[in-house]
Amino acid sequence: MAIKVRGMGRVCAALMMSVILGVTAFSREEDPAISPAEENTDKEFYSYPREEDGAFIQHLAWQGVEYVRHYEVIIERKEGDGYIEVLRETTGETFIEFSFRGGSYRYRVQAYDLLNRPSGNAPWKDFTIIAVQPGFSPGEPKVPGVNFFASAGYAPLVPLYGNLFDLFDTVHFPGAYARVGFVPFKTDFGSFGFELNPFWDYLTISRNDYRGTSHLAGIHVNALYQKSLPPETMFINVRLGGGVTSLLDFHFTYANGTSQSMNGFYISAGADISFQWFFFRFFYLEAGLAYRHIITPGEPFQQGYISPFAGMGIQL
Repeated sequence: MAIKVRGMGRVCAALMMSVILGVTAFSREEDPAISPAEENTDKEFYSYPREEDGAFIQHLAWQGVEYVRHYEVIIERKEGDGYIEVLRETTGETFIEFSFRGGSYRYRVQAYDLLNRPSGNAPWKDFTIIAVQPGFSPGEPKVPGVNFFASAGYAPLVPLYGNLFDLFDTVHFPGAYARVGFVPFKTDFGSFGFELNPFWDYLTISRNDYRGTSHLAGIHVNALYQKSLPPETMFINVRLGGGVTSLLDFHFTYANGTSQSMNGFYISAGADISFQWFFFRFFYLEAGLAYRHIITPGEPFQQGYISPFAGMGIQL
């Protein structure tokens, strides 16, 4: 009987160890840690035309993983020797769709676990878009070709300081501007170019016994910095430059006659900042604020003003 008892004791001990090991193995299998999202080799990436406008849509898919809260997808386009980010999207699906121009791209998909922690270090994967877009698509950059641009619009004048503007009304609503230039230099930091910027404003003042008028016109040569905003249909433009500003046909009209007309030419400098939006293919709207300083030698005060502007243009 003693032998049987010892045999039963060994069996019970073995069963207890099996239960303990089984519970441990089960707890490890239920650990909600996840691995990085993997590529889906079955139709991982393809393009198809959208029915309503014929624009090509790119479809990017990947293999899902367990215990995932969401995925973060980052896509970058190759520009010169580097890459620029063109899309960053969070999704609970295992695919995304977008519409980009042709070129070389790379992407990575980062999985986040149930505690919103990134899992692993997702690798970059390359892909190429060769479809030619027949028209505008939301994700397509709007700075194609040799990047020549031309625009025109409305630009009133608001005086800031200087005795010249003391002679006229506070705000001068008749005003216009134009821009002609190109943006040949592209970097990861932004794009750089040059432009010619002619401008004109009509200065007036009316009193009971006289009326004064003059044309304030000039042209600046500006250096241009342009930075794209996702999804690359919008840009921030910063300009800095200088040139010549003229005061033309400055005279007063009285009840019994007109004063002698005077003209003046001065060196001027300025800076602009604007927001630009490509609303259809190569056409864009632009609005911003310009500051100009007129250097008047021999005068106790210099002259300065701001000019809000809004217009439309084309960039090819």
